[in-house]
Amino acid sequence: MFYAEHWVKQVEAALGSAVEIRGPSAAPIEKVKDEYRFQVWYFCASATKTVPVLVKLQANFTWPDGVTQVLDVDPMSLV
Repeated sequence: MFYAEHWVKQVEAALGSAVEIRGPSAAPIEKVKDEYRFQVWYFCASATKTVPVLVKLQANFTWPDGVTQVLDVDPMSLV
């Protein structure tokens, strides 16, 4: 959760009021195969403008080994 909180702060600094962020919070199924999962929700007027900024931020954000981040624009399931 610590890294997710730092990630959210970086996104807020970069995108400001262009995006509304909810989270990080535990995923509906919080733990899978001994790994904890968290979600961050992004609400914005234009995904085509916001996603490239998020991808660029991901490339410059240092995640520790073992932490995986997935950006899903149109999730089919919340699980």
